[in-house]
Amino acid sequence: MTQPSSLLKVALCALTLSALSPAAPAQLETGSLSQPRQQVASVTVGGISMFAGGRDVTTMSDVIDIYDASTGDWSTDVLPSGARTGIMAASVGPWILFAGGATSLTTSTDTIDVFSILTQTWSTASLSQARFNGGVATLGSKVFFAGGSSAGAIVLDASSRVDIYDSSMGAPSNPLAWSTAVLSEPRGAVAGATVGDQVIFAGGVIGSGPTVVTTVDIFDESDGLWTTADLSQARIVGQPAAATVGSRAWFGGGTLPGGVPSDVVDIYDESTGSWSTETLSVARQTLVAVGLDDKVLFAGGAGAMGTSDLIEVYDTSNSSWAPSRQLSAARSDMGGTVVAGRAAFAGGFDGASSDVVDFIELSWADLGGGTSGAEGQPQLNGKGPLVGGTSTSISLANAPAAAPMIAWLSFASAPFAALGGTVHAFPFNSQFFFSADGAGSFSGSTAWPLGIPPGTQIWFQFIVQDATSIHGLTLSNGVVGTTP
Repeated sequence: MTQPSSLLKVALCALTLSALSPAAPAQLETGSLSQPRQQVASVTVGGISMFAGGRDVTTMSDVIDIYDASTGDWSTDVLPSGARTGIMAASVGPWILFAGGATSLTTSTDTIDVFSILTQTWSTASLSQARFNGGVATLGSKVFFAGGSSAGAIVLDASSRVDIYDSSMGAPSNPLAWSTAVLSEPRGAVAGATVGDQVIFAGGVIGSGPTVVTTVDIFDESDGLWTTADLSQARIVGQPAAATVGSRAWFGGGTLPGGVPSDVVDIYDESTGSWSTETLSVARQTLVAVGLDDKVLFAGGAGAMGTSDLIEVYDTSNSSWAPSRQLSAARSDMGGTVVAGRAAFAGGFDGASSDVVDFIELSWADLGGGTSGAEGQPQLNGKGPLVGGTSTSISLANAPAAAPMIAWLSFASAPFAALGGTVHAFPFNSQFFFSADGAGSFSGSTAWPLGIPPGTQIWFQFIVQDATSIHGLTLSNGVVGTTP
């Protein structure tokens, strides 16, 4: 492990200098959409994320919730062309495109609402065919809108159309910036991903029967050719369940023939042209996948026992499953994106449409090991992407009011059992003495130093005085932060 610099030690010591508000649950921050809904189209440009459209059970939405990661502020806008679900969303060049969508249970639209990042204004363009729930992939200056269903949210009339917009040829309103191609067979609920010089459109469904397919269409920008391949299972993966990390594209879970959820993850490696598989611990459909740093997250979805709160994490750096995380509530049909080093999972279905947005960080891991006291287990949280210049904080909740506490900070961990739990931040490099506030909370923050080497790790843990504990002391959970 790389030894931290003295600058890092000073900055981490500064974390203890301010007492702020109570913390959220470990490694999880939540926000709220202005309107509960599922099937939200999600896109991020810079530090701005947009969550557009979607529906409750039957009513389509035109709302766009906008999150600014630099300030944590939320605002709203509306889709100029009206309410719809199953929107194909992408950003390319200076444009954000919200293409197509189902406007009712039996109708769809060809309209593209286009937002200019430069002028902050709206305009419109058109797909060559009205449809929704197609696959989306961006490659260089081009964005591909592939397949989908050309009728409405119930009538599944599949399309083979691929509309291709090239931002280097002008604004989306310019017809010369558009071209078309066709998939090898028509299908809706296509999953799209970009890896290297290729775009991949995988799986899907044909007709209202329905017929589920294994088909994969691959376009290679280097030679301009389309080829085909097959998933290991015929299934509906859907756009939200596709993600890219490095040279590999991941297609997770989905729906098998007969409506049965799948636990298979098909993995395409562009560098070798080969396919492999992994297995989720729980079979799920209508889940969301995102790539974050060198990890792939598979979140939520619906399984045999109902909706899930599980986030399974695959670490591509060592080809193994990392410790899983949890959503704040079980739900399926979410939107998913990455903003400011965090995965954001928005809305979804939890028996009714949800308005929750969960922000998940992977720079910090919850190691457990805490013990219970008068207010339950003291809950320690680390927050921040651990990127130079960004805010980093540690927070504690669920301690007795005004309780004396010791915080241990360690740059190496040799865990051992104590006080009925596990001490992770040992041997400690520094320790700090202070008290919880009247709500039993503590929080401190500082700017993360520049120049800290990737892979540097920092362990934190609190020891809290608690007269109700058999030992007179309780342990918080341990947390470890790792610089990306």
